[in-house]
Amino acid sequence: MKNIGNLKRSNIPTTKILLVEDDLDDRLFFVQASEQVGLFYDYVMAASFTEAIAILSQHEFAIAIVKSQLRDGEASQLLPILQNINCPCIITITNGEEETATKLIAQGSANYLIRDSDRYYLKMLPAIIKATISSHQTIVKLQEQNQALNIELQERIAAEKNLRDREDRYQQILDSIPDLILVKESGSRVVWGNKTFRDFYGISLECLKENIETQFNFPFDTRQYICDDNFVFSTGQTLHISEESATRRDGSVRLMSTIKTPIFDEDGEVRKIVVISHDITARKEATNSLQESERRFKTLATVVPVGIFRTDKNGNCIYVNERWSEIAGLSLEEALGEGWTTALHPDDRDKINNEWYLSAQQNRPFKLEYRFLRKDGSTSWVLGQSLAETDLSGQIFGYVGTITDISDRRKAELTLQKLVEGTAALTGLEFFPAVVSHIAEALAIPFVSVTELIGDHLHTLSFWAKGSLQPSIAYPVRDTPCEYVLKDGEFYCESQLQTYFFNDPYLAEMQADSYLGIALKDNLGNVIGNLCIIDTQPLDKSKYNESIAILRIFGARVAAELERKAATEALYRLNQDLEIRVERRTQALQESEIRFRRMFDSNVVGMLFADFDGNILDANDRFLQMIGYSREEFNTGKIFWHNLTPPEHVPADYAAMGKLMEHGFIHPWEKEYYRKDGSRIPVLIGAAFLPGTENQTICVVIDISDRKQYETQLKQTNAELAIATRLKDEFLANMSHELRTPLNAILGMTESLQEEVFGSINENQKKSLKLIENSGFHLLKLINDILDLAKIESGQVELDLASSNIEVLCQSSLAFIKQQSHKKHIQIETKISPDLPNVSIDERRILQVLINLLSNAVKFTPEGGRIVLEVSDRQQATLNHSDQTVEVPSLQKYLQIKVIDTGIGISPENIDKLFQPFIQIDSALNRQYEGTGLGLSLVKRIVELHGGQVSLVSEVGVGSSFTITLPCADCQIASPAPETQPEALTATDENGSEFKNPFKILLVDDNEANLMTVASYLSAKGYDMILATNGEESITLAQLQAPDLILMDIQMPGTNGLETIKQMRQIPSLANQPIIALTALTMQGDREKCIAAGATEYLAKPVKLRQLVLTIQQLQTAS
Repeated sequence: MKNIGNLKRSNIPTTKILLVEDDLDDRLFFVQASEQVGLFYDYVMAASFTEAIAILSQHEFAIAIVKSQLRDGEASQLLPILQNINCPCIITITNGEEETATKLIAQGSANYLIRDSDRYYLKMLPAIIKATISSHQTIVKLQEQNQALNIELQERIAAEKNLRDREDRYQQILDSIPDLILVKESGSRVVWGNKTFRDFYGISLECLKENIETQFNFPFDTRQYICDDNFVFSTGQTLHISEESATRRDGSVRLMSTIKTPIFDEDGEVRKIVVISHDITARKEATNSLQESERRFKTLATVVPVGIFRTDKNGNCIYVNERWSEIAGLSLEEALGEGWTTALHPDDRDKINNEWYLSAQQNRPFKLEYRFLRKDGSTSWVLGQSLAETDLSGQIFGYVGTITDISDRRKAELTLQKLVEGTAALTGLEFFPAVVSHIAEALAIPFVSVTELIGDHLHTLSFWAKGSLQPSIAYPVRDTPCEYVLKDGEFYCESQLQTYFFNDPYLAEMQADSYLGIALKDNLGNVIGNLCIIDTQPLDKSKYNESIAILRIFGARVAAELERKAATEALYRLNQDLEIRVERRTQALQESEIRFRRMFDSNVVGMLFADFDGNILDANDRFLQMIGYSREEFNTGKIFWHNLTPPEHVPADYAAMGKLMEHGFIHPWEKEYYRKDGSRIPVLIGAAFLPGTENQTICVVIDISDRKQYETQLKQTNAELAIATRLKDEFLANMSHELRTPLNAILGMTESLQEEVFGSINENQKKSLKLIENSGFHLLKLINDILDLAKIESGQVELDLASSNIEVLCQSSLAFIKQQSHKKHIQIETKISPDLPNVSIDERRILQVLINLLSNAVKFTPEGGRIVLEVSDRQQATLNHSDQTVEVPSLQKYLQIKVIDTGIGISPENIDKLFQPFIQIDSALNRQYEGTGLGLSLVKRIVELHGGQVSLVSEVGVGSSFTITLPCADCQIASPAPETQPEALTATDENGSEFKNPFKILLVDDNEANLMTVASYLSAKGYDMILATNGEESITLAQLQAPDLILMDIQMPGTNGLETIKQMRQIPSLANQPIIALTALTMQGDREKCIAAGATEYLAKPVKLRQLVLTIQQLQTAS
């Protein structure tokens, strides 16, 4: 900062200026111009923006002159600082910077000067400075005045808000007051009403201000209101209305206490009135209720049977009713004040005062039994009770209470106490005489009786009559007062007793006139007797009350003693019975001991006694023989349980011991003992706790050596049978292969010749070929039957169960016999019930059963006969081969199929033979009707595999009826059988080939006849055949020739068909090649083995060549 000049005089005020100019020449010219015109400035110069900021932080200036563009900044950067310190600013600019000046003026600059080359602007500078300062001061004053006006405005707004807030608060307060408040002007014009008032009349504040009272009040209320308003307006006096009615908008009427107060203006005139109404309806109702309550209290106090009194808080009597006066013996006038205390018994006064004081101190009701001593010297006992009366603030202002005369009860209690003291120490038979004598004395009654009910008679246990005990008697219950006692639990006859029970001689003898009795019951509620009193005088109500109380109290004790008597007698009888039973039991035990000892010594089985520590306490000779020890060795203590048991049997022994401890016995288990010579003996042992001991058992031991030997032999026999069965299965499999292989060639060549594959044939040749075909199929059926029966008997048949429509199955079976029955003119009739359930069966096997039965029926029925196929569902099934039927206990449904024919019939003695394999009942029939004798055996076994049964009813010369029953487990109603059309075979050309291009087939078979038969047939059908006779050759040809399909025989020497297929599947080019397995084996699982090895299809020999072609065509189409 440079203070270039100070032109200030000491007595002349100066203006302090900050000049911000980075041009030295301009600063010098500013100084010279100031000196020439004689201006008195106190100026400070800054040559840069930074220096100017530093100066402004330390000094105050009246004005600042700033160059618009500085070397280190711009004037616009300095303007905010100058504005913060309230220093006006003049910007100096050059020609052409007018736009910059305009922007700076907008940003807060007070004025600007244009610097010219001649520096003429310096001459104008004093005037500009003066004008700028003056203008700035004017603006500052205006701002201060505006700020003051803003403050005043805010204060006024705040005051008005406070006023509104106070008015709102006052209105909220008035609205919260439950009284009705209303402000009115002259003429009853409403100015304002609080919320309680508006809610009362159901009108809003806005509507209220525009109405006079006549428009929201009912007319009969309004007239009086206006009259009262006019009084206040005219007199200027406050009006108090103690009670007036006000009607709500809903028509309900309330009672109000109202004050109407005038409000005066400056001239003392009534301008408005304030109306305040308080709802006194509830108070009025409470007052009325209190008056009514007092009226009812006075009425009640007059009629109640208890004495009623009221006192003030100090205990001075202010009221007693007439009953109190009767009990205490004082009149109302005598009882008032402290007079009532004179009637208290002198011995009870302190007790009463103490209890009254304590109840008051503890704020609880007073309750005490005490006495009054009347003027005539008589005493009355009372139960006194009282409660404090309090006002609304909870302060006690008096007491109200009652006294109840309990003189009779106290008398009864004294009587009862005397009775109790007289009988308390007595029990049993001594109690009954004492109780009747004391009751007679206490009640002054001549006759008292305690009886026990035995059957339909009452037996007196004690009977008091006119001062003494009488002998016991027994009398029937019927037509006596006691009959009603036992029936109803209680009976009371006040007088004229004999009038009602004129047939009771004892009542006449006693001259009885009244009766009271109660039933005695045991703890189960059963009547066991009665307790009664009989008087020769009437028994009035007061005497009844006293008597019944005593009878009821002592009735329980009498009943208990009667039960005790019965229990004692029963215990005595029980003791006698127990003595007899113990004597008999002792004799039985002795006899049992003798029998056991005989059994123990008989040595039929080994028997011993042992404890859980392993000690054998006793053993019979048979047990010692089993283990090879003598009696002398046993007696010397050389034998222990643990020493006899091999180690592997110890865990089982401990397990048995645990079960023995838990259940008291153990079921027999097998183990072994060591014999003396070291050998082992197998035994079956059972054990049980020995009664009367803690850890001793009795054991029975049986030598099972023979059984074990038989089991060993049986296992060996079973093993041999298993080998024989396996050999048989192998034989059957080999036989099947050996028989089917030539049959395959025979039937295949016959089929080829019949189809004229090798050329045309004449009629005689056709007949010959048909004969060969029939013989071949007959032989095939025989082989199949033998194999089926063998598989069933060896358990190798697994049923393929599925839900089946039995009607469809029956129709299929009938199709098989249609041609045969037609030739013999046999009539076929079906009786199939509608809505038959589906059954879970193996369709192929059941179809085999039906075809067998129907074929037999056709075979043994003469020409012109009749066959009936009958199907129905039943809830009972035939269980044997007779006419007898047995109901199924669970009523499970069964499907019943009958095949009835009018054939030759079967004699009864041959029926059982009919279902046995390889047995024909008549060799002559065998010659007449060809057959193997296996069909019905297969039928029986297949049906039994399904859980069903086969039965037969037959008569020679009449016919037979075969019945099959099949269980219908989880059946559903079958859907109607669909009308199916036979599958059409794929059409072929004249060579039997479907495709124009030759289809290449590799045929693998070690049998030359089969090889040539199949190859010739397929070649004639247009297929290109490749032949191989073993597995190795077929693998090579398959890779070289790339056939479209392979026919593989399974039974081949060397590498068999299954192994060959597996090897082919390992070769990538043959992995997906269609392969049909051909085998003469038909045992269980053959098909599954072929498919598992990799075959695409499976066909059993002998193969129908037509079926083979169809299978090839299906695979050909699929590929």
